[in-house]
Amino acid sequence: MHEKVIHIMGHGQRVLGGFAAACVAVATLITAVVGAAPASATADTRSTTKFVNGSTALHGVALTQSSLAGVTVATSGLDASVDWGQLTKVTTQFDTDDVRQGRAVDPVNTVSRPITGSMTANWSVADLAVMSNLTTMQYIGFTLERARYPKLAALYDRVLRVPEVTAALQAEQPVVQQMGLKSEFLNAVLA
Repeated sequence: MHEKVIHIMGHGQRVLGGFAAACVAVATLITAVVGAAPASATADTRSTTKFVNGSTALHGVALTQSSLAGVTVATSGLDASVDWGQLTKVTTQFDTDDVRQGRAVDPVNTVSRPITGSMTANWSVADLAVMSNLTTMQYIGFTLERARYPKLAALYDRVLRVPEVTAALQAEQPVVQQMGLKSEFLNAVLA
């Protein structure tokens, strides 16, 4: 009887060993299939549209120009503020599987502007002083040498196109005409 018990236990060990081997084989097969064919990435895209804006002050921006005769014209500094605003769309695309599995997310970010933004420059009293002096000089017959002083001419033109400045120049035209001053240089702006 003692031999029979050993024989039964030997048979049980063989069954248990075979079962364990089968489990290891199935686990290996599952691991190979899952490892060989990773799940396809699931891309997710999130977007938001925001209005971004800001402003900055410009102080003491110097304008200096020297003529061929050695005469230097300069301002002590231009003061202005610039305000800007832009509707902006920010989009982020990422793999949601990476998030669920705790992996590093490698997002792709894009920024676009659905419409054109705006920028407004507010000039200081110093700009008006430059414009006023140049206008007075041209009223009495001097000319602004635009080719020689392009930055000064650009500043002058910008200030002339400020609606309040244009209105003031239009209002003073009857007096300018009565005094016999030259005003042809303003025709383009006042038209």
